[in-house]
Amino acid sequence: MYIEDAKTGNSTRYRVLVGKDDTAGEYFTVEVLIRPTAYGLVKGKPGSDAAHYHSQQQERVRVKAGKLGYYIGHHSHVQAAEAGEEVLIKPGEAHVLFNAGGGSNGSELLLEVTHSPARHGEALYETLAGLGYDYESPLAVSPLQKWLTLGYAEVVPTDIPPATWNFIQSWLLPFAQKIGYKPFYPQYKTKREYSGRDGQAEQQSWRSRSGKDEDDDIDDVELDMDKYEL
Repeated sequence: MYIEDAKTGNSTRYRVLVGKDDTAGEYFTVEVLIRPTAYGLVKGKPGSDAAHYHSQQQERVRVKAGKLGYYIGHHSHVQAAEAGEEVLIKPGEAHVLFNAGGGSNGSELLLEVTHSPARHGEALYETLAGLGYDYESPLAVSPLQKWLTLGYAEVVPTDIPPATWNFIQSWLLPFAQKIGYKPFYPQYKTKREYSGRDGQAEQQSWRSRSGKDEDDDIDDVELDMDKYEL
């Protein structure tokens, strides 16, 4: 099952190839298709997220088609990888990935991204993409929600000063959970399809569900802030 991060159909598409449960938590692999006109947080870099690092995971990026642009460390050290090549990002290495063949006449970028160990798994991708779709664009998703998902997935945004990020995790993220936000939303799990009237898999809005489902094992999750001190 594919999941788009916007309703426009010209942004970024995700699909879980291997889930954390398939590997007993050893790793997970997600297919990422970044279209040339995809929304990017970094200006001029389609499909880019804000600079960040994974505190507990190694990330291996395999280029299946198109041209990957990326930097590891300083933003001035931009590099590229073509189809058949791969990039290894170690835990703690700040990075940004984007479609280097983007633009109105550009080409699609197809990646296979593997994180090891799996930790919280593919839920990071599924939740952020699913929320982006439900709100029609990633731009419309609450920053508080994004920070909660990133924090629980042990992703550290490096465009936020460390002291500010510690404040966000120590005070704002527990508050977000108290008012009903969740780190991940199980209805976005891509191996679980929802059938619409036409029989096709469709995405379902988390806003149509209660924030306190009795069968939701994420309801009682509390962030362990001690793990995230920088």
